[in-house]
Amino acid sequence: MRVVHVSDCYPPRTGGIESQVGDLAAAQVAAGHDVHVFTATVGEHGERGV
Repeated sequence: MRVVHVSDCYPPRTGGIESQVGDLAAAQVAAGHDVHVFTATVGEHGERGV
């Protein structure tokens, strides 16, 4: 299954929602799903999605 999460915050920022979305996405990947997260938080290389 392809899953897309949209979150205003995501690592490298840290906090409650970042942890929840990260844990949920990791569990879905472990279950064999194709998971992507789109966010307003700029990543290490300027990206806005993982």
